[in-house]
Amino acid sequence: MGTYINIGNAGFQRARNSEYVDKSGLIAVVNSTLFTERCFSCVTRCRRFGKSMAAKMLYAYYDHSCDSRSLFTDLNIAHDPSFEKHLNKYAAIYLDMTDFVSKEKSDDIVEKIDAALLADVSKAYPDVPVEDDDCLLPTGKGFADLVLIPRKHVSSPAIILELKYDKDADTAINQILRKQYPAKVAEYTGELLLVGINYDKQQKTHQCRIVKIDK
Repeated sequence: MGTYINIGNAGFQRARNSEYVDKSGLIAVVNSTLFTERCFSCVTRCRRFGKSMAAKMLYAYYDHSCDSRSLFTDLNIAHDPSFEKHLNKYAAIYLDMTDFVSKEKSDDIVEKIDAALLADVSKAYPDVPVEDDDCLLPTGKGFADLVLIPRKHVSSPAIILELKYDKDADTAINQILRKQYPAKVAEYTGELLLVGINYDKQQKTHQCRIVKIDK
């Protein structure tokens, strides 16, 4: 099984060991939006134009579970005034499901998401509790943090992911259902996986809950 969550700076390290074109200016742009009304960033590019690479770079820069200074000191971002202020200072979650969603059967996805979250998060934070069980609550309206829609002719469920901090994974799942997020993807698939992840800032622990909904 591959690594899908919390890869530290390993992904960006591999990029730096290869032929790498400096795109670190993106970090300065994201830094300028932190703790402002523009704090939600969406990095978009054409297919094969480096979205995954950008995500690995950003994760390596912000994640506090690793030391990435040596990966950035010779890049443009190192000369930006915000470089030291945000380098490896935050609890970050990296979740890569590109091949994970397109190749796996729906029943396997539940097991492997759960196993991947438990194994990889626990490796970064040894005392992480990870729990999962089923829960269905009334619905409402809103926008999810992350929605993954399977390609046509792929036998996989849609995945709705909600992130929280200083609350609990149940709160994330409850919000998905209360705000009617599943209704947004009902036309694409008859099966949904709801993933709620919470980060406790004081304890520095993660909790994950996965709910499978059959049509």
